[in-house]
Amino acid sequence: YSVDARLDYTLNSRNKFSIVGVGGNTGYGGQPNYTNFSQLPVPYASGSFVNQKTTSGVFSYVYIASQTLINSLKYGYSRNWGNGFSLTANKKSAQMPQGESSAGAGIQNLPPGNATDSMPAITFSAGDGPVVPSNWASNSSTAQTATNTYSVIDNLQWIKGRHNITFGAQVQWLQTNGGSFGGYSKTLTLGFSGYDTQIANTTTPLNGDAYASFLVGAARTSNITTQAITDVGARYRPMAPYVQDNWQVSSKLTLNLGLRYDYLQPYHEVKDRISFLNPNIINPIVGLPGVVMYAGFPDPANFPAIPASGSVPAETAAQVFAQYSPYICHCTTPVHPYNKNIEPRLGFNYAYSQSLGFSGAFALQLTH
Repeated sequence: YSVDARLDYTLNSRNKFSIVGVGGNTGYGGQPNYTNFSQLPVPYASGSFVNQKTTSGVFSYVYIASQTLINSLKYGYSRNWGNGFSLTANKKSAQMPQGESSAGAGIQNLPPGNATDSMPAITFSAGDGPVVPSNWASNSSTAQTATNTYSVIDNLQWIKGRHNITFGAQVQWLQTNGGSFGGYSKTLTLGFSGYDTQIANTTTPLNGDAYASFLVGAARTSNITTQAITDVGARYRPMAPYVQDNWQVSSKLTLNLGLRYDYLQPYHEVKDRISFLNPNIINPIVGLPGVVMYAGFPDPANFPAIPASGSVPAETAAQVFAQYSPYICHCTTPVHPYNKNIEPRLGFNYAYSQSLGFSGAFALQLTH
């Protein structure tokens, strides 16, 4: 569903305001969103429950200084946020009373998160056996994700003779929050092969069966993806001034001339949780160029003293800080922005006759 509203208010002949807002929820009526139309029953289906919300709004203010000078200011906001939930997360059934999950199936010592709470993803390989059944997978729950965009645009329109000139500027605050999956682990993946149930003898081995390997729990491969940080926050702040002139050269020819400059700020993480290789520093351990450095600004309060342990002497907080602070870059990102993002535009419209016209344009546009 979605809901929208608009309010227009004219204060007087020179000042006009408007507000537009839209919001809603994107889901599937309580039904799973399957990755394709060929699915086994739950808990073997590949899909997820989706709860995604969206909202946006624009505030506009127009000031009419004169018939030839008009200023328009706009502030816009949009946000998309929500979760995707595994079909089997924390779900129990008569067939699996301990839960339709890896832990409920008796697989232990898994990291917390999807690997423990959801059914594993199963893959089959024939090996030397017969045709294998289709793979199945339980999708991982996603993290709480949110994408926010804040934009301010101001345009000053000036009409001077045959020229219609616009001076403008745009500033944006772009945010993307969340992780690639929810929790500290992704769904456990298990692979089963016909090789693990073949019978060997002195002449010719008897072919095995991948599904038989699955039934007896003879997994050939396993894989778990983990993450230490579950809530990465990406930040960008692009800025762009520009000017444009619609110039009516004659009754038949109109030129569109424009120039824009974009400052495209490099990616940085909201809590400076970035690591990178610096090839310009000698590694003190191996004596070769290359050390791992971290973004951020070192704070002595975050480096406590280390007590003595056996033959290892104690270290003061100042000593610990002195060891690690050289590998913190005193920056939010090691990437330097490219500062030559100049974008020209040239367009024309030529009315050859009342029924025939020609138009064309050249523009250079840059983005992240």
